[in-house]
Amino acid sequence: MDRRQLGVSYLQARHISYGALSRDRVPCSRVGRSYYGCRGSGPVNPYRRYCSRITRCARDDS
Repeated sequence: MDRRQLGVSYLQARHISYGALSRDRVPCSRVGRSYYGCRGSGPVNPYRRYCSRITRCARDDS
């Protein structure tokens, strides 16, 4: 089979393979990550308690 035939047969498939249904197989070893985003890029919005000039905090604890 060439690549074109494989692509057509893949698109026409209407079933889940036995490999996808196998037990004891973790797609991503990190808890809470999706299958496609298994590689983390680090914290997206790390928590910061301090105020900066840019954010202009509403309260002043001085």
